[in-house]
Amino acid sequence: MNQIESMNRFRKNLLKGILWGSGIWAGLLVIWIVFVINQIVKPAPFARIARFIPGAVGASALAVLFFLLKYWRYKWTLRKDPALRSALDDERVSLSWLKGYRLAFFAVVVLHALFILNGVLFQLVFRRPGLFLPAFAEYPLTLLVSVLACLGSFLHYSREE
Repeated sequence: MNQIESMNRFRKNLLKGILWGSGIWAGLLVIWIVFVINQIVKPAPFARIARFIPGAVGASALAVLFFLLKYWRYKWTLRKDPALRSALDDERVSLSWLKGYRLAFFAVVVLHALFILNGVLFQLVFRRPGLFLPAFAEYPLTLLVSVLACLGSFLHYSREE
């Protein structure tokens, strides 16, 4: 395997690490919002498990930070070698990133529409308030959904056929 293939594989593994860390973080954040803050389910076993959710969110945030620092180091390595950078960042990769950015934009638009419908639709149709979504959870959830959509789309479109 030559250096270009190994760097391409390294990039994909780093992005998969960021994707997994962000996915776990977003999943735990949704579990925290639905079950702990809104108290939809109140069984005793879940209350014991709920104590570990903030620690697990912190661990997944550290994993994302670790992979982001490694990705920054990867980009620094590409900056030193222009020939390697041009081989790895060709038109196909740029097109995959653009498709990922487009999907992330639409995911954020749909997510904010769901946030608005959460407050309005439940009041109109069901005559009860929707899920309480605090501001400290709304902004990270938006960021995580955009990262998940962008990286997932990039990894999907840049796979080898």
